[in-house]
Amino acid sequence: MLIRRQISPPWVYCSTDADTIELRAHAQNCLELVGWSKMADALWDQHQNGGPDLHLRLAASILGITKEQAVALKNAGDLEMALARQFAKIPNFGFPGGLGAETMVMYAAGQLDKAMHQKWFGVEREEQIKKSKWIRGVWFNEWPENDPYFKIVGEMIDRESGEGVIRQLMSGRVRGGVRFTAAANGFFQGRVADGMKEVLWHLADECYTGRCTTEHAHGGSSLCTVDGRSILFGSRPVMFLHDEPIVEHPEDGTESDRAERQRQIVVECLSRWMPDIPCTSSAVLMRRWQKGAEPLKVNGKLVPVKPEKITGTDGKVKVNWIHDS
Repeated sequence: MLIRRQISPPWVYCSTDADTIELRAHAQNCLELVGWSKMADALWDQHQNGGPDLHLRLAASILGITKEQAVALKNAGDLEMALARQFAKIPNFGFPGGLGAETMVMYAAGQLDKAMHQKWFGVEREEQIKKSKWIRGVWFNEWPENDPYFKIVGEMIDRESGEGVIRQLMSGRVRGGVRFTAAANGFFQGRVADGMKEVLWHLADECYTGRCTTEHAHGGSSLCTVDGRSILFGSRPVMFLHDEPIVEHPEDGTESDRAERQRQIVVECLSRWMPDIPCTSSAVLMRRWQKGAEPLKVNGKLVPVKPEKITGTDGKVKVNWIHDS
């Protein structure tokens, strides 16, 4: 349990979740191991041209429509498109770890309610496996680099023991006794873990020592002084949720700038670990940590948010993030 400090000034949490970081790490690994990656191309198209994200691209292929049609439906608030994009996250995050069709059915069952699971996979076991194989084929067609990627990973596994040794890309960390799925997962999960630990190190360094860890012209913004004193000095890292560092900032008028510096460190560090992939993150302020919180600015400054549940005319509940003033 965290015991919040009850002294003046009050404190606010800041979350800087790294956007789809596992898939970005996977795309970087494919560039290094395979030599090319359609997923990397899609991420750059999204970053530079505002193209559809990875989940919307796969959802379009699953529905059998063009990427342009998917974007138009999403922008129009189409419910079926939204459901398809949400579903596409399951194969997009599951298959890179080497899941088979049967395992995917069970994996999806843990993330979908019964109605949604039947919508995408059907009712009978045979039908579910058949549809899962089809979805897996669509996924491979969307991201074809995974076929050579899995072959490379498979060559690291001894056929007799079913285990192997992998050397983590960039960090060089060695892990033994891994089976195929652990190896396939380990490359991108391990890369994220290495990068995020560097993030935490730099955050703690600036919070506790005040030294700005970025090589730039100090004093060029409100984020550090001319002698290199970071705006984060006096803040405190309080939680570390794999790819989401949570830092507590004093609510004294500097919290928006502190949040921006926190976001910068996340992007700077991850960009070193994934140099060929655009890395992005958003900062969110809140008084109580809540998953899925969205950033809100008032007069150009980040402010703490809280959820507001709204029941629509269709009876469905939506969540808006409003100023927690």
